[in-house]
This record gives sequence, structure tokens and C-alpha cells, in this order.
Amino acid sequence: MKIVDKTPYRSEAGEIDLFGRIQGMLKYGMSWPSRLKAQDVVIAIIEKQLDSNYALLRNVTLPYTEINLPLVLIGPPGVYLINVTHERGVFIARDDKWGTMIGDRFVGARINQIGRTQAFGRVLQLYLDRQGFKGSVVVESILMAADPGMQIESTRPAVRVVMSDALERFAVSMNQARPVLNAPLAHDLVRAILVGRPPKPPEPAAPEPATDPAATSTKEEDENSSLGAFSFDEKKQTDSQTGEAEGEKAADSQSTPPPATDKKPKKKKLFGLTTAQLVIVIVVLLAALCAIAVAAYFFLTNV
Repeated sequence: MKIVDKTPYRSEAGEIDLFGRIQGMLKYGMSWPSRLKAQDVVIAIIEKQLDSNYALLRNVTLPYTEINLPLVLIGPPGVYLINVTHERGVFIARDDKWGTMIGDRFVGARINQIGRTQAFGRVLQLYLDRQGFKGSVVVESILMAADPGMQIESTRPAVRVVMSDALERFAVSMNQARPVLNAPLAHDLVRAILVGRPPKPPEPAAPEPATDPAATSTKEEDENSSLGAFSFDEKKQTDSQTGEAEGEKAADSQSTPPPATDKKPKKKKLFGLTTAQLVIVIVVLLAALCAIAVAAYFFLTNV
């Protein structure tokens, strides 16, 4: 299996230093390092069963967007969006709901992993449709548990759920599934997700009689325009029912760039951090230095 790792802040040696870890947590949430470790567990298991006909795209950002997808598996059986969770405990997946039982009462979890997985899959499907694969590719969304300490009781879940003890069986089933993608199409899908297809230049409109309306020409030019950007804030993925509608509205609303007079100069960032993020980093570093100084003081006075 070919693995294309696009994890942000990772060096060529495959490591993330302290500064990159802080940047990642500020941008993607405090659980970002734990999610990466959970991905490592899943990848180590499935790559033993899948051959070179499969490609796994890890933490790739869709071209022309700011959407960062967790895992995208592409192979002969199709395209799979995999959301790996690092959580532990007993959870219940009912339709598009995700939570636990307290007594006889169902309580929704703070992060709806079912809704989050659905939203990722819908955005990827919409992106591929806009890239020219509409009707030929269907994205299947999968929620995977990496920790054996997670137990999931499923009742008609909106996405496919795979627990940690079934990861190897999942990979084996991929090899036994009926092929639906040939090699050229799979290659085109990987390339579209990694670099995207260039926007098609508008074709010159053929001369029409003066009596014919020009609405058809305008409509064709709009359909051939470049792909608009999506809006996907992973902190708002607790509600899965709004994922598809918000993705389509964001794509349509941003497909046309605003007038030049409305653009404001972007603020310069230091080391890729905003002012607020830089302040947080400085405060953390100062707190660490103070702790070291206090420890050194007590050590020297007790010698």
C-alpha cells in the first residue's frame, strides 16, 4: 500500500517537534496528537493486508480549500473516507447520533463522531463531483476505533463502524470485494485529491441569431468556472445534519472572488502564527521557564 502522508508540521524524518505540536493543537484542537497516534495504529494494521493497488492519503488538504481530511483510502473496491477516533469507553451509535447511556437516558457526546465522519465524507464526495467524477465514484464513510478500550453498540449507524478488533478483517475484506475502479481511474482520483484538476478555460461562445436568448451561454460559462472553496470548521462537526447543506452553500458562495476594492491586506504572521496564537505560545514558554527556575532554586538551596 502506498502511503502519502501530508500531516502538517511533520519533518522529512516523520517527526513533529514541540513547536509544530503546539501549532497543530492550536489549529486542529488539543486532541490532535492523540488522533495522529490513533491513525498510526490503524495504518500499521491495514497496510499489512493491502498491496500496491491501494493508496492511503493521510491528513491531506483538498486543493483550493482549507479542508484537512483524516484518511482517504483508494483502491479497486472504491473510495473510503476513514475517521479514526482515539477515545475510550462505551459509546452508542444510533442513526446519526453518538453518545452514551446514563441510566435509561441517552446522552449525546461532546463531539459527534458519526456526524463528523458523515461531514468529511460529504465534503469529499462534493469535491470529487466538482472535479468531474460525478456519477462514477461514491465515497463510503467509515468510523474506526483504534483503542481496544472503546466499545461501540451500533443500531443502524449512518456510517460504517469498525472497532479495533475488526481492523484486520476490514483490510482482508477489501481484497475480497468486487473491483469497481480500474487503475487509471484510481490514479486520476489520487491526483485530483492531491493537486486537483486545473480549471477549464471558458470556451468561446458560438455566434447565435439575434433572436436567441444568451442565457444558455451564460449558464455554460458558470458551470465551467473554477471550483469554489469550501468552509469546514471541525469544531462545528457535532451536528451532522447540517454538513452537506453548509458545504454546498460555502462552495457556491465562494466560487466568485470578491471585488478588488473589498479585499483587505492580510496581517503578517510570525512563524506562521497569528497574534493570539503567538501570545499563547509565549505564555506557555514563560510558564515552563518559571517552573524550571523554581525547581533549580529548591535544588540548589537543598544541596
